[in-house]
Amino acid sequence: YLRLTATQIKNEEAHHLAGVLQLNSTLTSLKLDRNLISDEGAEYLSDALRTNTTLTSLSLEQNSSKVQNFTTALHSNSTLAKLRLG
Repeated sequence: YLRLTATQIKNEEAHHLAGVLQLNSTLTSLKLDRNLISDEGAEYLSDALRTNTTLTSLSLEQNSSKVQNFTTALHSNSTLAKLRLG
């Protein structure tokens, strides 16, 4: 479980986190609520979800990203059980 809530994370940091998620084999829950992640950062995270097989929960509440950014990733990811946006 990793909670990075209200830490001023922007798209560049989301890009780095996405790289970590692609290699991740242990982290199951990630909270990125109340940050500055827009559609660009959400796209990075969405791409990472296509290959990540351990994350079961991702929360991006109170960011600027939209649900549409994750629709393709959710089709190919069978482990993510909870995605919170808004």
